[in-house]
Amino acid sequence: MRKLLFLLLLSLPLFCVAETEKKDSGAKYLAGAVTMKDGKVSFNEEISAPGLSKEELFDVMQQWITDWKESRENIVNVSINYSDKSEGKIGITVEDYLIFKSKFLLLDRTRVYYQVNIYLQDEICDVEVTNIHYWYEEQRDGGERYIAEEWITDDVALNKKKTKLVHEKGKFREKTIDLKDELFQSVAELLRKSRDEKFKSSDEYQDLLEKARRSYK
Repeated sequence: MRKLLFLLLLSLPLFCVAETEKKDSGAKYLAGAVTMKDGKVSFNEEISAPGLSKEELFDVMQQWITDWKESRENIVNVSINYSDKSEGKIGITVEDYLIFKSKFLLLDRTRVYYQVNIYLQDEICDVEVTNIHYWYEEQRDGGERYIAEEWITDDVALNKKKTKLVHEKGKFREKTIDLKDELFQSVAELLRKSRDEKFKSSDEYQDLLEKARRSYK
C-alpha cells in the first residue's frame, strides 16, 4: 500500500505539468491572441539578428521565401508584391490551406490568403502577417468567403467571457494563430542559422578555434 501511494505521489508532478501545458496551450488562442493595427488583423514579430547587416538580412529573407514555400505542403502560390534591397523591404502574398480535420473520406479545410511584409535594418528583421482572408468549402456552390477582421477577432471568435473559442469561427482563429507562430519561428530559425554560419566563417571564430587547439596541447 505504501509503495502504491509513493508511486502515485511521484506521478502527481508529471500530471500537474501535463495539465498546465494543456491549459497554457489553450490559453494562447484566447483574449489578446489576435492583434489589430489600423482596424486590420495584424501579427507582428521583431526578430533580433546580431551581426547581420540589412543587406545580408535581405538575402536571407529571399531564401526564407523559397524555404517557406517548400516546407508548407499546402501552399498553392507565393507572389512577390515588392522587393527593394536598398530600402530593406519585401512583401509577398501567399495562397495556402489551413487543415481543420483530415480523415478517411473527410477533409475539412479552408483556403487562406495572407500578406507577409518584411522590414529590415541592421541586425533587426520585422515581420508582419496581415490582409488575411479565407475561402471555405469552395467545392460547395462556390463556398463562403470571410475576412479575418469579421471572423477571428476576440469579439466574434470567443464567448462573452473570453474563456472559450466559438466552435465554427474558433477553428479558423486557432489554425491562423498556429500558422503565424510557425511562420515567425521559421524566420527566427533561419536567421539564427545564418548568423551562426557567418560567425563560424569569421576570423574571430578561427582565432578561437586555434586558441582552443593550443590549450589542449
